[in-house]
Amino acid sequence: STEYSIRFLKENEWELLKDLRLEALSCDPEAFWDTLEETTNFEDEYWFNLSQELTKKSGSRMFICENAKTIIGFVYGIRKDESNFSLGGLWITPKLRADGFGKILVQEVIKWAMKETPAPILKIWSPKDSTTNFYSKLGFLQLNNEKKNPVDGRKIVEMEYELF
Repeated sequence: STEYSIRFLKENEWELLKDLRLEALSCDPEAFWDTLEETTNFEDEYWFNLSQELTKKSGSRMFICENAKTIIGFVYGIRKDESNFSLGGLWITPKLRADGFGKILVQEVIKWAMKETPAPILKIWSPKDSTTNFYSKLGFLQLNNEKKNPVDGRKIVEMEYELF
């Protein structure tokens, strides 16, 4: 089994944030709402500001799963307000996808949200495909709310984590 550790993105790691997001988008364009083309054009200032948002006290977080010197994957835990959170941008490097790291990262976000507030409301937007099944197995229920991507017609569905 692969040794790993999980940590948060650090304040000065905006370049790592940018590299990981672009790698994920070029590898799995259909898994994300943003396109690689749009995202490639973002100025460095965008990435710097995002890294500040993801590292400020009691703000949102980027969870990074790594081993030795390799990044296995990442996910965002987004704090919307006192009790509302969302999970997004989950990505695992292709060669380690069957090893359970996606599940581990999702569970880290759930634990984090529950530490931040007693009864968090945790939602995600999931592509309507096998990803929906992945989240269902981890305790998310589909809500009656869908969006359609105006560019390519892909559908995503909103899901919410059931605490009990």
